[in-house]
Amino acid sequence: MVSPSGKYAETDYEVIKEASGNSYVKLNHKPGSAHQMRVHKALTGHPLLNDFSYDETADSEKHYFLHCGKISFM
Repeated sequence: MVSPSGKYAETDYEVIKEASGNSYVKLNHKPGSAHQMRVHKALTGHPLLNDFSYDETADSEKHYFLHCGKISFM
């Protein structure tokens, strides 16, 4: 998942709610890779729900649960 030649990337998170073994979190990433939030969460043992690219227990017939709450351009 992580390449030794990869660029530095940072993702901050805040747990908003926990229920039924899942967490609703707010993720904020500093510029880096397009997949960095998914990779960072998987590396900590908390992959996105149903993210078949980074979670071997996911169902590839369904989509993963990552939704944008706010986006801005500089």
